[in-house]
Amino acid sequence: MVIIERLTCFIQFFIYIYTRTSGPPSEPMINDISNVSYTVAVVSWEEGFHGGYDQTIHFKVRSNNDAWVELTSVRVAKRESKYRRTTTLRDLLPGTTYYIRLFASNERGSSGMTDIWNLTTKGSLFNL
Repeated sequence: MVIIERLTCFIQFFIYIYTRTSGPPSEPMINDISNVSYTVAVVSWEEGFHGGYDQTIHFKVRSNNDAWVELTSVRVAKRESKYRRTTTLRDLLPGTTYYIRLFASNERGSSGMTDIWNLTTKGSLFNL
């Protein structure tokens, strides 16, 4: 008696799906500060996970020992692709050092703050 065994090759595929629950957004990230002039600077940044909702990225700045103030904000829809973005900070004072940090918010809360970056605008306050 002869037994013939037929081996069938099975290929297994594993698909990993990572999900996040809805909630506050993740912290954004500052990539670079460039094109600093007398009154303008360009901040390159990326948003974090949106938390399942549209989010707003807030740009907080201060100079010297002044209080942090929101200079501008950018609305980002949750369905937009994540990519590096730039935002121009305007109406800065010449010859001034600014400290910048970002955070994100949505209808479920706010992220933590980014690390603090600094920039010094060109020129002097005395040459206005």
